[in-house]
Amino acid sequence: MTFLDFGAPIAGAPDNVLRTDLSRRVYQALQKRKDFEFVAIRSLAAEKSPSDVLIVDALSDGVPSKNDLGIKYRERLALVFPHDKWQRPDVRILRKGFPVTPHQNENLDGGPRSICLTEESWELARCRWTATNYLNDILYWLERAARRELHSEDQPLEELFFLAPAELILPASWGTNAARNRLAIAHSRQTGDGRFVYFAETVEKHPAAPPADLLVIQTALVPNPMLELPPRDLGDLSEWLGERGVDLRVSIDAFLRSKFEGHTFSHAPHQRAFVLLVEIPIARDSSERAEEVRRKAFFIGQDFISVGLIMGFIDNFENTLVLNSMRKGNKLLADEWKSIRVAPIEVHHRLTAETAQSHSGHYDRLRRGVIVGLGSLGSSISMNLIRGGFADWTFIDHDHIKPHNLVRHQAFGSQVGVPKSEIMAAMANDVIEGSAAPIVQRVTESNLAEGLVEFEGKELIIDATAGVEFSLAYSRSETGSRACSVFLSPNADYSVLLGESLARDVRLSELEAQFYRALIQNKDLADFSQLPGGRIRTGGSCRDHSMVMSGADVNLHAALLSSQILRFSSNPEARIRIWKNDRETGATQCLKVQPSDARQSTTGSFTMRWDSKLEETLQSLRESDLPNETGGILIGLLDLVAQEIRIVEALPAPPDSAKSPGTFQRGLDGVGEELIRISKLTGGRVIYLGEWHSHPPNCSTSMSTRDEILLSQIADFQAAEGFPALMLIVGDSGVQVYLQEALDD
Repeated sequence: MTFLDFGAPIAGAPDNVLRTDLSRRVYQALQKRKDFEFVAIRSLAAEKSPSDVLIVDALSDGVPSKNDLGIKYRERLALVFPHDKWQRPDVRILRKGFPVTPHQNENLDGGPRSICLTEESWELARCRWTATNYLNDILYWLERAARRELHSEDQPLEELFFLAPAELILPASWGTNAARNRLAIAHSRQTGDGRFVYFAETVEKHPAAPPADLLVIQTALVPNPMLELPPRDLGDLSEWLGERGVDLRVSIDAFLRSKFEGHTFSHAPHQRAFVLLVEIPIARDSSERAEEVRRKAFFIGQDFISVGLIMGFIDNFENTLVLNSMRKGNKLLADEWKSIRVAPIEVHHRLTAETAQSHSGHYDRLRRGVIVGLGSLGSSISMNLIRGGFADWTFIDHDHIKPHNLVRHQAFGSQVGVPKSEIMAAMANDVIEGSAAPIVQRVTESNLAEGLVEFEGKELIIDATAGVEFSLAYSRSETGSRACSVFLSPNADYSVLLGESLARDVRLSELEAQFYRALIQNKDLADFSQLPGGRIRTGGSCRDHSMVMSGADVNLHAALLSSQILRFSSNPEARIRIWKNDRETGATQCLKVQPSDARQSTTGSFTMRWDSKLEETLQSLRESDLPNETGGILIGLLDLVAQEIRIVEALPAPPDSAKSPGTFQRGLDGVGEELIRISKLTGGRVIYLGEWHSHPPNCSTSMSTRDEILLSQIADFQAAEGFPALMLIVGDSGVQVYLQEALDD
């Protein structure tokens, strides 16, 4: 066997010549091992990384004697210990002909290849590094390499080259179409560590930018890629490509012919970069199909005309550049082209929705959505969804950014005065090109009816506005797109998601009523509407005020709601969820409210709506008092414009009520206080609607004469505010709702 010569010989006792603690510890450990033989001590005098070197033979019983790779029982290695303690010890392979395997790296010093023992950072690994484990890891690496077990199935394949000093960002739309050779370098920037990043766009998108001449080459399949030094000139690149099935001269010749077809050149194009982009299919084994295609690029040190002249593929005939018809190249300059420098470039694509989804762990892409309301909550949710790869959104908001919005909004100070929807669409498109379109408009029932805002064909409509106006208007629309509403409590301790069923047989307006019932019934939600910080006036109008709420609170709930919106969107059922955050511990509790089926009846021009859960409550209250009649008050939501009444809850009979098998007289004890509590808890939305009472068994739910008198009395009471009056009767056959409208003076 023959070995590579590595390091400079050094004379003297080990304790005197070894400079590092690690090398001395390994030398001592070698004296006690039978599976390593010490050969020599050497040194590396590299300016940036002087090192101690121990030359050893590793004797590995675990290496199969007839392994197909040809790894030997005895392998000579150089153990390298940099004098800088913050640099990782290295292991170099010294036997000539050692096979190429995964987890080997070429080195910047051009010396023998290294083996990679661990992915762990040296800062962490050095905390528990021992000489014994270090030597054991070397033997284990040799055994696994011989058995082809170094690279686990779930581990990414190795990179091809060491990190290049520049990066090229291709457009997201760049692919296999005919336009992929038509690129321009739109702009560039230098990073903090001195690297350059070049941003390429299509010529059509940036016609004023200097175009780049792009030659795209695809190699043969590369199995088990190994990290190595990138080519430094066209000669190195030609050799590297030749080993992978590509003749660079033939590729450049074909490229030049395509450039000259239909064009005449009198001189080299000014300020045009010549870029060679190599597509490299890679796999874990030569018998496999490509697992992925890696792209590497090289800036050529000359423009394509100059390269063609030097290679002899172009002639200068009477100040006109023409293709050399002989196609054999210039024999006098046969090797000069090989010395043309090339600069390696890392290649990346702009983020796409598909890439964002794979990195986020999302696989069911939500497409064609609308977000209405791009305030604090809406702006955070919109960016969470965009960054998760859920693209193709329409952002709708009529308002613009004001200075105080910057406390909680995703916008920046330079965007004050810009419409919120335009800001968020621009930010979204900067993350994923073409992912959002803005509409600066208030969505009302009238422009919904006129079709001025298109919601048909969208998969999900998200209402993130600060009010209920859009949800109510959208509930009355007959578009097929389901919607959800997300909002925070005034104190930012709670967040809520109300989601329609896929069939829209349970709509936002009904879910709002059911949410309010949960709010009224559940004592754990008693502080939902508290305003510990109060409000801050932000302008001269009576409406110009803002709640005291931190951006951290908004972002916390926005993250949770973004995740829950995606889960909701993949389920056809309606949903009501309420989350409470414990400010002291950070723990979040979830209250699940099961949505109920909708019910309705119509009297005159009014539609009364309630749900099956309310019917169950009424029947339960009735049965608990049989054979007596019972009753109480009805509370709910009133919309005089839409002429809709949504019954939220039927309160039980006050304790001072009079009950008998044939009559019921509601008491007054606690009723006023309960209505005040409910009004505060629901922000004044839920109000008194009328009365309910039960009928005895075997009696219909039709009104008696006494009931008719009672409904007239309720109507007189409600007339003080111009509201209609309700009476609900529950009996054996179910419930019946009666309405008497107020008469205008």
